[in-house]
Amino acid sequence: MNINDYISNGRLNDHAPNFLVGEICSKTIFHNGDLVFGIDSGGGFVYGVIYSQRGSSIDVLTYDNLTRVREGMFVTIPSPSERSITELISLFNTSNSAYRNALYNLWEYDINKNVFLDQLHIERCAICGKRVDNYRYINNTRINICDKCFQKRYFICNRCGEIELKENLEVDNDYCLCLSCQKRDFVLPYHRYYPTLKFYKTDNKNEIPLYLGVELEIDGAGESDYTVEKINSIMNNNDNFVYCSHDGSLTEGLEIITQPATLKYHKSISKKYKKLFEMLKEMGYASDKTTTCGLHIHFNRDFFSDNEELYISKLLYLIDKNWDDVIKFSRRNKHRMDRYAKKLDMPRNEYIRYSNKRRNHDYHYYAVNLSNINTIEFRMFKGSLNIDTFMATLQFVQSCIMIAKNKSAEEIQHMSFDEIMNSTILKRYWSKRTHIQTFEE
Repeated sequence: MNINDYISNGRLNDHAPNFLVGEICSKTIFHNGDLVFGIDSGGGFVYGVIYSQRGSSIDVLTYDNLTRVREGMFVTIPSPSERSITELISLFNTSNSAYRNALYNLWEYDINKNVFLDQLHIERCAICGKRVDNYRYINNTRINICDKCFQKRYFICNRCGEIELKENLEVDNDYCLCLSCQKRDFVLPYHRYYPTLKFYKTDNKNEIPLYLGVELEIDGAGESDYTVEKINSIMNNNDNFVYCSHDGSLTEGLEIITQPATLKYHKSISKKYKKLFEMLKEMGYASDKTTTCGLHIHFNRDFFSDNEELYISKLLYLIDKNWDDVIKFSRRNKHRMDRYAKKLDMPRNEYIRYSNKRRNHDYHYYAVNLSNINTIEFRMFKGSLNIDTFMATLQFVQSCIMIAKNKSAEEIQHMSFDEIMNSTILKRYWSKRTHIQTFEE
């Protein structure tokens, strides 16, 4: 007998043997090793068909699209010959969609998948083999993949929407970036998509080094991804030592940020800095010759970890007692300092108590900003695209930090500002500053 001999107008006819009638709710009963037909007694169409090569026991299968079926009739037919399977496949491909729907929902229960799924043109996940209703394009190639396998192996770039293997994933806080976007050849939104911190030094000593991180603002020639690509091509070597961010205080510019690095490392790439500054000036950017740009230097708070509050107090005292010379060194005027990097206007212990690691914006615009959790920030310097000024600023910051850590309060009390200028670069720079009021770009 042929399968169609048992079906008339979508119903099982009187020739169908072994009728089973029962109440069902989102499940069907079939004999393993048999073909099973299920008939919806209300709608009168064939809704289920399955072929299994497992044992002879009865299985109960659950699947979603039968929740509306309340009463059904089932018939079992002995396992068909190869010819019958071929006819069944033809029936699935050419006629009643109810056959397809049943198979779509039943094949996941390990029921002779290879016979049906390979020949019924049903889309399957390329990884696990389960049925999929849609497909994705990965690297311009169409691939059938289920949601579970996709989530396990791939991710979607938060910035550009490209799909990338998880083995290439970079995750930090609340974002995922693909390989292309990880280069960061674009202006980053403010405090978004910043790369994971990497610390740069030139030796392998075990003690905690002093790391300096730079924020250099430039303005006057636009905020463009093209500029970022040019900057990265000079400063980065398959890494993100430098990245660029939007800064709302700038009119036509951006902020260049470095990863934390030792002063020795910054010195080792001074030729790169010089080349970068020359290129930026050729492109029309400025930093000193603006009213908008600053040069901020962060250092790692854990460098003070053995007695943090004492060292911070001495650092604040050192800056405060030399304030007039600090203003001159910074290249800012008093009005700009009062606005963006003001002198302490309260006792040091009070400032430390209310601002230290508090993320309180009310205390952000002091010359030495303590509000960050992991860093302490020197905010007083005007921006610069002069390599000598830039390197002297880094050395000045390091000199102040080392004095605060290694000198007593009494020694600092009797120390002159010239003693802070304790390197050749600093002495040369300070000599220029004391004799020439402006010598920048």
